[in-house]
Amino acid sequence: MKPLVSIITPVYNCEDTIGETIESVLNQTLSDFEMLIVDDISNDKTIDIIKKYQKQDKRIKLFILKEKGGAASARNKALKEASGQYIAFLDGDDLWVSDKLEKQIKFMQENNIYFSYADYAYIDYNGQKMGICRKCPKKMSYFRMLLGDSVGCLTVIYDSKRVGKIEIPNIEKRNDYALWCQILKKVKIGYKYNDILAYYRKSEKSLSSGRKISLLKYHYQMHRKINKFNPILSLFFTITNVFNYFINKNIREISLKKYQKKKKIKIGILGHFANGVDLNDGQTVKTRNLYEELLKIYSEDDLFKVDTYRWKKHPFRLFLNCISLIKKCDNVVILPARNGILVFVPLLARLNIFYNKNLIYAVVGGWLPELVSNEKKLIKSLQRFTIILVETKSMKDKLEKLDLKNVDILVNFKTLKIESSNKSYLNKDCYKLCSFSRVIKEKGIANAINITNLANQKLGKKVYTLDIYGPIAKDYQEEFTSLLKDNKIAKYCGIIDPKESVELLKKYDFLIFPTYYDGEGLAGTLIDSFFSGTPAIASNWKYNGEVITDQKNGFLFETKNDEEATKILLDIYNKKYDLEQISKNCIMEAEKYLPVNAIKGITKYIK
Repeated sequence: MKPLVSIITPVYNCEDTIGETIESVLNQTLSDFEMLIVDDISNDKTIDIIKKYQKQDKRIKLFILKEKGGAASARNKALKEASGQYIAFLDGDDLWVSDKLEKQIKFMQENNIYFSYADYAYIDYNGQKMGICRKCPKKMSYFRMLLGDSVGCLTVIYDSKRVGKIEIPNIEKRNDYALWCQILKKVKIGYKYNDILAYYRKSEKSLSSGRKISLLKYHYQMHRKINKFNPILSLFFTITNVFNYFINKNIREISLKKYQKKKKIKIGILGHFANGVDLNDGQTVKTRNLYEELLKIYSEDDLFKVDTYRWKKHPFRLFLNCISLIKKCDNVVILPARNGILVFVPLLARLNIFYNKNLIYAVVGGWLPELVSNEKKLIKSLQRFTIILVETKSMKDKLEKLDLKNVDILVNFKTLKIESSNKSYLNKDCYKLCSFSRVIKEKGIANAINITNLANQKLGKKVYTLDIYGPIAKDYQEEFTSLLKDNKIAKYCGIIDPKESVELLKKYDFLIFPTYYDGEGLAGTLIDSFFSGTPAIASNWKYNGEVITDQKNGFLFETKNDEEATKILLDIYNKKYDLEQISKNCIMEAEKYLPVNAIKGITKYIK
């Protein structure tokens, strides 16, 4: 099977550095490559070192030129042997960062790019960082290359399937520059992956380490022989190249500290992180989950977060953070609560008039359609967002009727492990119910207690018990305490970490969820029930009917109809349902709420 990437590595007397160079390739997070090393008749231990690595890893392939031919001949030999779609270049004394190939190939594939490159930093001969890096232009054209802008050979990758295998001009110096010119004639524009992906070694042995001024003759000859320019044009571009070199040196070569400060961040997230605070509400859980999942795809340096926890106490600080967010980040993702949307959506929409960034609104809960219908002034601001990601199809349909066409679905998801063992309901005559949500009136806590009591009364014995989990709202504390007083079938069991929900719920027979909460979206507790294989008995409120298929992966009853819910419990006791199959269906349903599946709903909009 052909590798995805072929790495072209010419070497000559690199015994001090080739081992480190090969290690940087073998450490790549993308493993589908071949490394084609061509030796230009070294007279040190370079070949012996390469052979040792070749024995350890078949992806390392060594070729030795029959006669000394220079870097161009070595590269052309490797190119002739290459079988990968993507051609990458790395000299025998330079290094790659570990995810260089993965990041750059993904960048090319997702953006349909045929020629790409990246920024790189400098190391000394001993491999020590020099604190300086080379910042390349964001785009590169043939004409721009002629005028003197350049890219680092150690960062270049091109798509040979689209461009073809282009032989490197066989000239002593500037052969890589001549190759880039030929490729750019074909592809028109090359694009930079905006990060440092390689380390260039400042070496006295390196052919390209000599003073720039000494290359004038070779540069002129390259224009005459390869680009076929007349003497006047060749001289013009040679002089322009040198002139621009000295200008660009001060612009392009900057300190690493300055680079990191100026570097654009891939994704900024504005949401309720509540760092260091033990909160388990839907907004906080979703914000944290989204960040954690994006962190699995992008590096920590690619992400920037702004915490909206208690933002009303420091509004001016948050305002400055929002400006910083939209200035620094190419993509801005927001997850505001109901009150926050009236502030953050108009603010970021207006700021974006000046910055033109990719705005993404990941909606938490199911209240947005009703809010927008009452707050029509929000529509114009929301229309300025690239995409609004809601949790269910009916939410999408409602918003589209309000003239919002930039709406798609990002299902709620959980960073949980799906329960592998099957539940057994055989020979059961007692069942354990639980409630796992915020303890507020609108979540139907009183209804859950009443339904459980009614079922036991009608059966004339204690068949069902109810355990209640979740944070208790302060304004509901007194009423909730009163509900539990002298109640022998229901008890409060405290707050559980959301990450432990599956382990908790799998100990129960059913989850009961009689919610009538106005802001209910795709309720996370129903996802918990799927992951644990614990069927939910839920009110057919808001979007619950889109999540649960009645009697297939759970049970639905009319909202606030405790009698109907009680009948479900009676039917369960009378063995009217295949409960083992319903539990299995829950586990099957959980697949769609796995982060690896759900996160695609947002990553496809990240630029």
